[in-house]
Amino acid sequence: MTTAIAVEDVRREVRILRGLTGHNNVLHFYDAFEDLDNVYIVMELCKGGELLDRILSRGGKYSEDEAKAVMVQILNVIAFCHLQGVVHRDLNLEEIQMQTSLDVALSKECPAEPLVVFWFQTLNFLRFLWNAKWLDEVMFEQGEMDWVLSPLNYLVLEKNDLRPIALFSMHANVASSWSPSSLHSCWVNNFLYTSKEENSQLKVIDFGLSDFARPDERLDDIVGSICYVAPEVLHGSYSIEADVWSIGVIAYILLCGSRPFWAQTETGLFLEILKADPSFDEAPWLALSLEAKDFVKRLLNKDPRKRITAAQALSHPWIRDFNGVKVPLDILIFKHMKAYMRSSSLRKAALKALSKTLTVDELFYLKEQFSSLEPNKSGSITLKNHRMVLMKNATNAMKDSHIPDFLSSLNPFQHRRIDFEEFCAAALNVHQLEAHDQWKQLARSAYELFEKDGNRAIVIEELASELGLGPSIPVHAILNDWISHADGKLSFHGFVKLLHGTSSRTIAKAR
Repeated sequence: MTTAIAVEDVRREVRILRGLTGHNNVLHFYDAFEDLDNVYIVMELCKGGELLDRILSRGGKYSEDEAKAVMVQILNVIAFCHLQGVVHRDLNLEEIQMQTSLDVALSKECPAEPLVVFWFQTLNFLRFLWNAKWLDEVMFEQGEMDWVLSPLNYLVLEKNDLRPIALFSMHANVASSWSPSSLHSCWVNNFLYTSKEENSQLKVIDFGLSDFARPDERLDDIVGSICYVAPEVLHGSYSIEADVWSIGVIAYILLCGSRPFWAQTETGLFLEILKADPSFDEAPWLALSLEAKDFVKRLLNKDPRKRITAAQALSHPWIRDFNGVKVPLDILIFKHMKAYMRSSSLRKAALKALSKTLTVDELFYLKEQFSSLEPNKSGSITLKNHRMVLMKNATNAMKDSHIPDFLSSLNPFQHRRIDFEEFCAAALNVHQLEAHDQWKQLARSAYELFEKDGNRAIVIEELASELGLGPSIPVHAILNDWISHADGKLSFHGFVKLLHGTSSRTIAKAR
């Protein structure tokens, strides 16, 4: 490593690995060591091979139940990452180029059971091994430049005396034209199995591009695997939702054996990701369940605000009854709760009306989240519950991401009690409901309920005050159609706008 940025990137990866280790689907981190030239990371050894190999062994795609088993593990670990304030940014599933497979290296070289694997990114340590005759010269026959480009090199050590016994590389074939933005080709794989057993655990293995992010924080550096990158990443403004898009690409491949987007050139592929819709009208999709297709479509929604979260995906009808799936705590709940508590009384009334139109499937997710927040015997929670449950699930990664600080503004409300009915209003996602085929009917039904329970005559100046609009905003020009001229109450148009929590900033953008 030659730059301060490179050093900090690796140190951040170590902090993330150290914080996340212990989850069943994260490669176990043992320790890390650093000298003047190198960083050495000691991690769990997985001997079960890559997820891609298992897909290929099944003819290129999985049955729905096989795909569910994979999806449950991936969604669980990514929901866990997001709760800790970690966005992975490079979830992918594709071919790996390895100079020596681990199985071959172990069968030929290893008399003892290997204990650990070292990972490093620099060439100096490789030269040291080569000079010490611990590394066969044939490993370099493709030239040193290949080794410079390869970001994943593994050193297998003997269990008793930690003597190096095998070295192999996973070559990512980094495209030089995209190196400044860290976008790379699809020739990488982030999922390994712990053993060859059919039901062995799947592990996420690479957090090299991962970063910390609060729910309200946007990232702008363009990184990831080209075939799996989310549209908003290409636009340069994204957050944890980008991981869910990548999971959607993986789900699509698992179920049909092909990628949802493809083109002959990188530019063409980016245009496909930004503009095209994946096909669900050809084989084998015609033979798959409607629930499976809906599941993948919700993951691959181009609007990150309408895309479901990893925790929501685990509550989807296609997957929620599979082998006792448990819906984990969703970080999105805290974001919506924060926005709700800071909303005007008029908006809270509008959200309560909308919550009464929720479907059984949408209520299932909210019931799971409410239960996770440990309501008391009377069936209510406080915002203090939120913080207590969050800290109970906290790791060191959460502290680095400053998630607890994100909730600090809610301290004045920490003793306010919320029952399940109000929780539904606070935690629902208006943008996701807009993606519903029947959104207009739902919104109209909600408005009718609002007319009975929450609507009232209001003048423009009072509405502007409710919305927190400043004096620089021409409220009469903007809010005129929000109020019905017949009775002076909030119009249907104004009701829908109010649901989104319109503020001075969004008003200014719309002008």
